[in-house]
Amino acid sequence: MKAEKQRRGMNLKLMLRAMWKALTDPAFSEQIGPMLEASSKRQASQVAAALSSPAVAKAPPASVAPSPPPPSDALKLVALLQREGRLIDFLMEDIAQLPDAQVGAAVKDIHRQCRRTLLEHLELEGAVAGQEDESFTVPAGFDPSAIRLTGNLSGQPPFQGTLRHRGWRVKKLKLPSTPANTDPMILAPAEVELS
Repeated sequence: MKAEKQRRGMNLKLMLRAMWKALTDPAFSEQIGPMLEASSKRQASQVAAALSSPAVAKAPPASVAPSPPPPSDALKLVALLQREGRLIDFLMEDIAQLPDAQVGAAVKDIHRQCRRTLLEHLELEGAVAGQEDESFTVPAGFDPSAIRLTGNLSGQPPFQGTLRHRGWRVKKLKLPSTPANTDPMILAPAEVELS
């Protein structure tokens, strides 16, 4: 049980680091996207090899100042989740030493606010049609970004299995526009109380 908690904690830290890197480094984001969508180990290793190549790893010359990236919908959504539910504050907090009751109370409020924000700005639907824990047929030519195969994978599609999670697809996105002359990399402004 303790090893499982440690593994989950390490996975959470890795996820947060990768998420932050993807949000703050457009080049990394462009490179990691294909890796996440790879449908086979071979494709994933090819992407990993490309990411570690000297051409990709080479930093731009110090004399060239990078221009700020255009505001992305991902950054806008993360900023909304921070503004409404303080999601980044919660995820960046070290909660390992806090009592479970204190964490539980905080999570309920964060969950309520972030859920409301998602429902306000995203119209969501299942990535596939079907009921969870029921039989599901994966057709030939399926979209690997919509269906991730797990378990004993052998042969060619169509595959027969059990739908464990329907996934999520954004049906409609309703995000506010970004005001001109603002830094799109700022997810939450610093707060200064004047006396």
